[in-house]
Amino acid sequence: LWNQQSKLIASDGAAGDIFGEKVSIHQERLIVSARGDDTSTGAAYIFLRDGCPANCTWTAESKITLSNSGIYHHFGAAVSISNDRVLVSTFNSAYVFELFGCPSNCMWIEQAGLVAYDQVNNQFFGWSAVISGDNILVGARRDNEAGPDSGATYTYEFSGGDWSLNSKLYSIDSGDSRFALESVIDGGTALIGSGYNSNGIYANSVSVLENIGGIWSRQTSLSSASVSTTDAFGSSLALDGDSALVGAYLDDDQGADAGSAYLFSLVNGVWAQQEKFVASDAASSDFFGYSLSIDGDTAVI
Repeated sequence: LWNQQSKLIASDGAAGDIFGEKVSIHQERLIVSARGDDTSTGAAYIFLRDGCPANCTWTAESKITLSNSGIYHHFGAAVSISNDRVLVSTFNSAYVFELFGCPSNCMWIEQAGLVAYDQVNNQFFGWSAVISGDNILVGARRDNEAGPDSGATYTYEFSGGDWSLNSKLYSIDSGDSRFALESVIDGGTALIGSGYNSNGIYANSVSVLENIGGIWSRQTSLSSASVSTTDAFGSSLALDGDSALVGAYLDDDQGADAGSAYLFSLVNGVWAQQEKFVASDAASSDFFGYSLSIDGDTAVI
């Protein structure tokens, strides 16, 4: 049985903080966004798990803010944690923090700030942002280089003591597909989801990227014959090794916007759909698949 272990709140929480909009967990630490904190200046909170397995408790470890931030900066637009590093974005930048001083005096120190080398207004660089080891992906869902609102993903690599741009990747679809609406990374594999265009039509495909010899490149895409153009397929993503979950929270098969999720597996070098999940008690407007996660043989939708 699954039992509730903790309810986490910000010690200085206030109305409009939007605490918990984005979360990321790795081993014993959890990062929670609060981009509405302090008139949308934004913040992120780190929690530490201790006392397991007998008496697991989550305690607040740190609140991360930017010293040079201002109102409506929306720090915490996306958050991601990997080992002793966290990545926190705004809607035009992303910041890497690293853990120092443990176990006696743990402190999260800003190490790098990332911005698009070709940044323009309303590009939304930082809409999605993920970190895994020495690799970072930052999405700019309204980048215009491949077409109006086509979107792009910037990849960064940590080498020689610094983070540097590796590549800029685009959707295979021209036009306003809003590539990089959502992204997830696990080791040398990443999934990039596209959003909806100006007509409310979703791209309904998820790009699979592989890091080969230090270079990220698109290998294939995930899709399903049962997906319609208004299902929001790819709006939520989860990846663990050779298994990928793709959400379609506006799927209408079980009722209007009841939602669904698709499981894909990498078998003999080919990604193939294995299952389509729906709620056993599905009903209209459930939005099943709006958020999801996978670890080994366990998935949460």
